[in-house]
Amino acid sequence: RPYRQLSAARGQLKATLETIPDMLWVKDLDGIYQSCNLPFARLYGTTEDHIVGRRDVDFIPGDRATYYRQQDHVALAAGKAVTREEWLTFADDNRAGLFEITKTPMHDSQGQPIGVLGIVADGVSAVRRGLSHRLSHRALLGGAYPHEEPVTGLDADCTGRAQLARS
Repeated sequence: RPYRQLSAARGQLKATLETIPDMLWVKDLDGIYQSCNLPFARLYGTTEDHIVGRRDVDFIPGDRATYYRQQDHVALAAGKAVTREEWLTFADDNRAGLFEITKTPMHDSQGQPIGVLGIVADGVSAVRRGLSHRLSHRALLGGAYPHEEPVTGLDADCTGRAQLARS
């Protein structure tokens, strides 16, 4: 019976991970992938089974893998979620886009760090959600704030970071 319960819990967790549309993964403290979902596997153009047990360097150039590992350490040192924007290109279809990457430390039941959880959301959508929230907030307050210029759309600056376009 306990084995059946454990198996059912694992199946439910896997179904939950696969249902989440954002890319997500878990790495241990050594940077070895412990888990990921299908949207993340598509980034590397492979399957979860091929990712688990490997490191970034197995999929991307060394300098980029080193950068990702440094970002894992930044989240661990911060002790909280750290978010940044980055342009990513998917290996499975060469689709590229701006994404919002959040890495957060994971802890065991005694509060000791055991790894990093990563979540990647479409960055432009995240900017639009923020813009939508701001516009809704403005509407509730009866229009634009006196010190703000009107928002006309979204642009990307030379670094590729999405910014609000002002007229």
